[in-house]
Amino acid sequence: MELIFALLLLAAVAGAAGTLGLLHRQVPPGDALVIGRGATPRIVTRGAAFALPLLQRVRHLELGLVTLDVEAQPAATPEGEPLHVRAAAVVRVGEGPERLRAAATHFAGKTADQREAVLHSVLARALHEAVDGLTEEAVITGGPDLVARATLLVAPDLAAIGCDMVTLTITEGRAGGV
Repeated sequence: MELIFALLLLAAVAGAAGTLGLLHRQVPPGDALVIGRGATPRIVTRGAAFALPLLQRVRHLELGLVTLDVEAQPAATPEGEPLHVRAAAVVRVGEGPERLRAAATHFAGKTADQREAVLHSVLARALHEAVDGLTEEAVITGGPDLVARATLLVAPDLAAIGCDMVTLTITEGRAGGV
């Protein structure tokens, strides 16, 4: 009888430990866990958290840097000539609870390719707006001014999706056909 009780107790302890293992989630370095459903999920950026598998959804949010090669749609010079611009950008999830929440809304559970597609779209649109109406000479010689203009234009859109620009470098600017 005592042996049966000991075995049942051991089985209960093992079952409880297994269940706790399913509930316990470790936050990987450079990531966050987004736990819950609805408008206000809990976001855990370090350590570990418990989540109820049937009641709460657990999604990963990568917080690391994203490097993108961005080519804007051709803009027009004042003379109507197409102007092609390419840039290298480094973007990251912004700091603070509002930025984390916005990034979680847009990127939690998404693949790296899906996240990069959203960021590329936002950056390409801002780069196009920054270049539109400039001369080829202004793009080629005005690197820092163009970068500042593009960064200023893209900042609100990046903030809306919880991100910040780390660097933006114009890698190519030319007028004319492809």
